Amino acid sequence: MILPGHLAIAIFAHKVTGADLRTLLAATLAPDMVDKSLAQVVHVAPSGRYAMHTALSWLISSLVVLLAAGRRHASAWALGYLGHLLGDGLQIPFWLPFRRYDFGQVMELDDFLYGVISSAEGRRNLLLEMLLLALALLMPMTAREESGLGRSETDSSAR
Repeated sequence: MILPGHLAIAIFAHKVTGADLRTLLAATLAPDMVDKSLAQVVHVAPSGRYAMHTALSWLISSLVVLLAAGRRHASAWALGYLGHLLGDGLQIPFWLPFRRYDFGQVMELDDFLYGVISSAEGRRNLLLEMLLLALALLMPMTAREESGLGRSETDSSAR
């Protein structure tokens, strides 16, 4: 899954659960921001899906958010992060470092983008993710969110 799909996951989760949208967005983007930067920019990771695409990173980062920002943000973080991992499907090293993975060669960012645009499968996947994002944006809010139950106390006191 690429950017439009991950954004759609965060928006769907927000609209269904009322979880904090900013936290969901950060969590759904964090694994790729870290791993792809380390692999494609700094060239120190063997794959754009590496350490942040694991169960251990999901657990540790969720605990850090819990300690730093509280239960509400930690729940949103855990949900968004797990949504990212599920969106990437079976193509992640979920059990790293407890299991070995063969990462192959790192695909450079320009090669990845060219592959998305130049192949029929890449264009189809991009179109499907764009449609998913459009559906997420057009989906009405749940009754829970419309009633204000999905907002934090600071959000409701700011009115």
